[in-house]
Amino acid sequence: MSEILPFKQIFHNKIFRIPDYQRGYSWEEAQLDDLWADLSNVHLQNNAYHFTGILTINNFSDYDFENLSKEGFENLIDYENKQVKLNEKYYQAYNLVDGQQRLTTILILLSQLCQKLKESEHRQKITEEYFFMYDSGNKYLFGYHVDVPSHNYLIREIFEDESYGIEDVETLYTHNLDFAKGFFQQKLEGWSQNNVKDLITKITERLLFQCSTLVKQQEVILISLWFSRL
Repeated sequence: MSEILPFKQIFHNKIFRIPDYQRGYSWEEAQLDDLWADLSNVHLQNNAYHFTGILTINNFSDYDFENLSKEGFENLIDYENKQVKLNEKYYQAYNLVDGQQRLTTILILLSQLCQKLKESEHRQKITEEYFFMYDSGNKYLFGYHVDVPSHNYLIREIFEDESYGIEDVETLYTHNLDFAKGFFQQKLEGWSQNNVKDLITKITERLLFQCSTLVKQQEVILISLWFSRL
C-alpha cells in the first residue's frame, strides 16, 4: 500500500524505529543546504506544497517489540494486537526501512524550532506529536534500535533529554547528527516567533511524502540487496 501524506499525518499515532541493519545518519552540509532551500521555496501564502521523498516502512516483529521494551515500554506493549499504549492512546509501531535520512533531519530541525517557541502550550503540542509522550518517563516516538549508539546520542545530545544516559561510543554517524544540529542552530539564530511558527507549519503541513508499507517478503529482498552492496 502506498499513499501521499503530509509530515504531520506520517506521525499520527505512530512509533518509528530505524532498524539495526540500516546505516546511520549520513547527511552532510550539501544535503542540509538542499533541504533548507526546499523549505525556503515553500510559500505559505501561495498554498504551496513540496514533495520531499519516499518513506518505506514495515510492521514491528516480536524481535522489534523486544527491543522497544528495553526502552521502558515493557508494560505498554499489547503483543496480541501489535500496538503500544501511551497516555490512553494506541500507537502502531513501524520500522523505517527507507527515508530515515530525511525524516531524521526534519526532526532535528523541528527540535530546534520547538526549543525556540515561547508559548509552552504550542511547544508541548509539537513535543507530544513528534517527539515523546510522558508515561513514567519520556517514551520517544522516533529513534534507532536501542542497542545502536546513535539512539542514546540522538535523544540526549540532539533532542537534549538529559534523562538518557551519556553515550560513550561516538561514530561518524553521531558526528553527522551533531553537525546537523549545529547547522540548524546557526540558520535559526535571531529568528522571530512568527518565523519559527511559519517554518513549523511548512514542515508539518506542506512537506509531502510517499509512504509505502512493505510486506515481509519484500523486506527480506531489500535487506539482501543492502548486504550485497557491502
